[in-house]
Amino acid sequence: MPIRVDLRRLESEVIELEKKPIQQGKILFYGDSIFTRWKSKWGFKSLEAVIIDKNGNNIALNHGIGSSTAEETLYYYPRLVKPYKPIALVYKVFGNDWLFGYSAIEIFELTRRVIEYALCDFPGIKLYISDVGICSREENILDNWNYVRDEYNSLLYNYAVKHNACKVISTVSSPLFFNDSGDIGKYEKVRKDIFIEDGVHFNKKGYELYGQFIKSELNDLLT
Repeated sequence: MPIRVDLRRLESEVIELEKKPIQQGKILFYGDSIFTRWKSKWGFKSLEAVIIDKNGNNIALNHGIGSSTAEETLYYYPRLVKPYKPIALVYKVFGNDWLFGYSAIEIFELTRRVIEYALCDFPGIKLYISDVGICSREENILDNWNYVRDEYNSLLYNYAVKHNACKVISTVSSPLFFNDSGDIGKYEKVRKDIFIEDGVHFNKKGYELYGQFIKSELNDLLT
């Protein structure tokens, strides 16, 4: 499998994350810009402020890297995951991988390595792997996008069925992101009022709903 990205193009973002004190035993969010933008500097209530336990304790850590691919999350795993000894990993990639020309099987194989490294390094860890995220851009009607998306999702679900520690979380399967219950599961029918103008990144309402979604998926860890 060829490497299709400059593995050090996001080094400055990684260094900024490494400047913060290492916090261990948290729920670690690792992946692309859906996490990177979930911060107060973008005008949203931060991920860490939203994902708290029943006593109001901060139990989450945001290691999102904007525009990252599965290739880069694997490359930076020794620096952004392993030292933090998380109790759970919430992981999301795909959109940028597709843009760089990675196939579904390539994205999955890189994702699988991140998963299996975590399972090896942290016995008992829980893994929450996002299937392909929702958006309101024209990708939803592109045959290549749809084919690669569906193949990647299928590979994830088939893997999770065989690994009890791994759960696939799916925004496209949640009623929170649709106006009509009959549209649930259809990427092309997702609400358009929850994104900023680019049709990819959530706006304030989008992150409010995404926070509800994540808390529901992680309920066992938060109670």
